[in-house]
Amino acid sequence: MRYTKFLLIVLLAPLASTVLCGQTGPLNHAKYWQGLSTTARQSYAEGIVDGVNRVWDALLQQNWEFVSGEKGEALRKKVFPMLAPEPITEVMTDLYKDPANQFVQPAAMFYAARDKLLGIDITVALREARAAAIRSHELNQQIRK
Repeated sequence: MRYTKFLLIVLLAPLASTVLCGQTGPLNHAKYWQGLSTTARQSYAEGIVDGVNRVWDALLQQNWEFVSGEKGEALRKKVFPMLAPEPITEVMTDLYKDPANQFVQPAAMFYAARDKLLGIDITVALREARAAAIRSHELNQQIRK
């Protein structure tokens, strides 16, 4: 429960600062991430792990056949961290050093970091995450009009 509350704060703080400060450009997640302590970064990652585990447990209780088959295994490999949070947050920090990644949302960066650690090419994932950040910003701008 403690991690859930912390995760909510970590996820909602950038949104609140955007609204309160009237930010006009995309949210600079790299700047936000770099400003977090190591403990806060690891708590963020642990929150993702906790959330994935909770959703998976709920799926198991509702539809065992779905999560036990080939589709379930493919989904598990896509969403489960499969690594300890510490190395993932370290790679996230490194990836955020690239100015091209400054607007990538932390959840997308989490999975890019995980995939990089697993030896998966993340070029396409980062390109898609960058494009999603711009689309999200444009949508937010349209909503504000």
